[in-house]
Amino acid sequence: MATIIDPSTGQPQGTATVKYTAAGIANPLNRLVHVWFRGDDYKVTGTFTRFSHLRLKVVCTMLTVGCSVNNDWITKQIGDWNDGKWHDWVINSDETQSAQQPEKVLRNLWAFTGQAVDSTGAVTVPGYGARHGIRCDSADYFRFNPKACIFTDVIPHLQYRYNEGYDGVTAHINRAQNSPAQTYPNYGTEKKIPGKYLGDPNDLGLQRVAYDGPTWNLNAAEKTKACNRRPPYTGPNQLPPYDTETRQCDEYPFASTAQGAGKGDGNFSVQDVLSAENGRAGIGLRLYYVADRILYGDLDAFYVRAG
Repeated sequence: MATIIDPSTGQPQGTATVKYTAAGIANPLNRLVHVWFRGDDYKVTGTFTRFSHLRLKVVCTMLTVGCSVNNDWITKQIGDWNDGKWHDWVINSDETQSAQQPEKVLRNLWAFTGQAVDSTGAVTVPGYGARHGIRCDSADYFRFNPKACIFTDVIPHLQYRYNEGYDGVTAHINRAQNSPAQTYPNYGTEKKIPGKYLGDPNDLGLQRVAYDGPTWNLNAAEKTKACNRRPPYTGPNQLPPYDTETRQCDEYPFASTAQGAGKGDGNFSVQDVLSAENGRAGIGLRLYYVADRILYGDLDAFYVRAG
């Protein structure tokens, strides 16, 4: 909403409001973010009329290093902003401005800003909409899309649901997160297994590590040690035959995270599950890493929900 204040009274002498729809797409193939704006309706009072002018643009704000926008102001009469036309801007993230290596990460904020002129010629102070975050990188370990951007307003999380082909894995993660003392190893002892989102965005979550790297291999080795001790299938005293052709030993947190079994704090779980289910769940994890652009180490944290 744009407002002109009467200096003699301190009260609004005119207001202009535009109801709108906006959309944004972070490009999965380069360091560009596309933003669209469409005015849907408007309302004017006092010294503003439908013939008053309103201009609008997208700007990088606060976190601006390496951030630029291709288009400048778009100016229209307020009564024309509901004409159904879409207007667009492209935000560019310049990797050469990043001091971080090797992914060349830049984190930026962008917002809509607008300014209006009423029928008396009075100009409003530029107003800003909500700030939205983007993160762009040039991580070449994403083989098919080594440059991309994502929106950071959304908390990154992987969802494992029942009835999607990996119920055993879903049940295992659910138990590990919600009843860790009922998991193997160290069944019956107090454990705190990470990865569940508890509403605190500052919670560490899980952090991805490189496949077949030192941390991954240490996680795999510690998982194998635990699995070779025959983890219980349904309870601490039930040790079914371990059929390696149809069943596999599943671990949580995943071997591809810094919080896996190799961390050494005992806060992990292993459970034998159907091999086919474990394979499908593993494919889902790999696809998730690409879809949500999860970077290595402390550059990212993600969460898992099971159930």
